[in-house]
Amino acid sequence: LALLYAAQSPHIQALVLVSPGLNERGIDNAAGMAAVGKKPVLLLHASGDTYAASSARNLRDRALGFTELREYPGALNGAALLAASQNAQQQILHWLSLILS
Repeated sequence: LALLYAAQSPHIQALVLVSPGLNERGIDNAAGMAAVGKKPVLLLHASGDTYAASSARNLRDRALGFTELREYPGALNGAALLAASQNAQQQILHWLSLILS
């Protein structure tokens, strides 16, 4: 949903996707990635979450703008990944500050 909303909203300047999937409940995120155009995207996933890892690489390859991919150890996903990683939240904020400045 974040990709589709960002594609339609000129107010969204950048996106951070944590443990993304190519198809989430019938939503085609691959098409959504193309729809966001050149907006910068940060993709995060855990190395042991093979679906999110594969999806994140696929989404990165479909991106039209600057896209960065970061991998974290373990198999957690979503909010659990953010809660378990000491650096993930700080890295997201740092990335956003660089991109949005």
